[in-house]
Parts: sequence; structure tokens; C-alpha cells
Amino acid sequence: MLPQVLASGLSAGSIYALMALALVITYKTTEVPNFAQGDMAMVSAFIAYTFLTDFETGFIVAFGAALVFAFFLGVGFEGLLLRRMRKPTHLNLIIMTLGFTLALFGFAGWKWGADQRQFPFPVSANEVIRFGGVS
Repeated sequence: MLPQVLASGLSAGSIYALMALALVITYKTTEVPNFAQGDMAMVSAFIAYTFLTDFETGFIVAFGAALVFAFFLGVGFEGLLLRRMRKPTHLNLIIMTLGFTLALFGFAGWKWGADQRQFPFPVSANEVIRFGGVS
């Protein structure tokens, strides 16, 4: 039981660490906290979900599509919205990220609804995977 809890905790902690790393890298390079970071990840996850369920692609294709979408979403947000502001102040940039958060949240609610979704399993739900004594 303990190895399973440790594996689950490490996987969840890794996701939090990656999100924190993305926030820190963005903040250190621009000195503006990007409050839209979480919603950008959410929309990218919905893109992967759409590829898995609607288009019935594999996990590699869905992950690649979400990665490409996230890249262009970030570049588009930076290039089309943040850099085009005239004489931006620090507060204006922060408000712009908050507005983009609301726009992404509204778009996701309109496109995919407010219900929770579950990613399909990459392997059969009846199959037990063992890795180093942890199943």
C-alpha cells in the first residue's frame, strides 16, 4: 500500500512542480505573473481530450496536438496581446493576463461545458500494471 501511495504522490507532485516551473520561468523572463497559465493548461488538456475522444487518436498524437496548441496559444497571447499594448504598465499587463484567464475560462465552458471529464485509460481498465512491486 505504501509504494502505491508514494507513486501516486510523486506523480501528482511532478505535475505541480511542472506548473510551478512554468510560472517561475514566465515570471523571471517577463517580470509579469501570468495568471492565465492554469487556464492555458486547462484548454490544452481539453484539446488532448478532444483528440482522444472525438477524433479517437492515440495518446502520442493527442499529447503532440496539445503541446503544439499550447505553444501557439502562448506565443499568440504574448505576440498579439501583450506586446501590442501601447506603453504598458506593470498593472496593465497583469490585468491583461487576468482578462485572458476569463476569456479562456469562458471559451472552455462554452465549448466543453462545466462537467468534469475523465481521460480514457491508455491501457485496459482490467489489466494490472506492475512496476517495481507497485501495481
